[in-house]
Amino acid sequence: MSQFEATDGLRIIVVRPGQTELDEQGRITGSLDVPLSELGQKQISDLSTEFTDLDLSKIVCGPGSASLQTAEILARDKSVKIKIEEELRNFDCGLWHGMRIEELRENQPKLFKLWQEQPQTVQPPDGDSLDDAFSRVEKIVRKLTKKPKTQSIIIVAAEPIACMLRSVLESEDVSKYWTVESNCGSWFEVVKRLQAV
Repeated sequence: MSQFEATDGLRIIVVRPGQTELDEQGRITGSLDVPLSELGQKQISDLSTEFTDLDLSKIVCGPGSASLQTAEILARDKSVKIKIEEELRNFDCGLWHGMRIEELRENQPKLFKLWQEQPQTVQPPDGDSLDDAFSRVEKIVRKLTKKPKTQSIIIVAAEPIACMLRSVLESEDVSKYWTVESNCGSWFEVVKRLQAV
């Protein structure tokens, strides 16, 4: 039996890409273009079996290697197109790229705590502002939900873009979901019910 029940709405499944070598080392990947590691490829191959019975309309992903590889693995054995959307490129962490998360936590504990609890108040040096990233996320959500119909879409997005997507889709404050940890190869589902006209 499928875990996906029939729905009269738009089903959006957000999948985080599998691990990269930087994730395995506990480093901040941000917008660095890093391919999946062997472990990351296996994670997504295993994960794809959870979507076997899902009647999938399309897969949307950002331009990064790990996101695209994840989308390609999920699309295997399915007659579904992959669409690359620039708005889903990951958050630019500026000078924090490649830094170990633990190093940032130890060297700048107050700033790290603030970034975890009130992310909108922190901008990585030479990196994206949360407002700019949110504008991109809101734009892609509007695009995908503009003419809602009964269909299922997978969006492949790494953290923290994945938590921003969840925040927009569920109309919740981003701090409820925010994390700099990667949560590689995990997913969540949001169903947008069709409105009666």
